[in-house]
Parts: sequence; C-alpha cells; structure tokens
Amino acid sequence: MVAKKVFNQDMYFKKTVKFDGKPMSHLESIASSAVRAAIKVKASVTICFTSSGRAARLIAKYRPTMPVLSVVIPRLKTNQLKC
Repeated sequence: MVAKKVFNQDMYFKKTVKFDGKPMSHLESIASSAVRAAIKVKASVTICFTSSGRAARLIAKYRPTMPVLSVVIPRLKTNQLKC
C-alpha cells in the first residue's frame, strides 16, 4: 500500500515516453494512448485482445494503475477446422 502512494505514475509515464528519443512505432503509440486514456477515465481494468501477447507487454510497459487483463486469441494456420 505504501508503494502505491509513493509511486508517481504520471512522472513515470512521461519519462518512459520521452526515454527512447526516436519516434514511437504505431503499436507503441496505441499502447501508450490506451494507458493514458484508461488513467484519465479511472478505468478499473484494461482488457487487451492479442494473438501473441505483444500488445499486453507494450501496455504493461507504461505501468497502468489498473490491472491488465490479456485475452489471447489464437491464430489459425489453416482454413479447415477438424474435431
């Protein structure tokens, strides 16, 4: 509980965004914007749909104040489904 009171999420977010020095990739920009929007609306959870887990890792990079729920949707390699 004490760590949550001491941790300045806003400062960490700004520092992480400026740290790289090079322009953000498209996915990184979406992840940082999603975290910022979730914090502004005081969301209780961030739900991330992903096929590889990369999106969830990018969201977690910006340390959102709420939990990140990752839903993995597997990619089908064939056009046929067999039971």
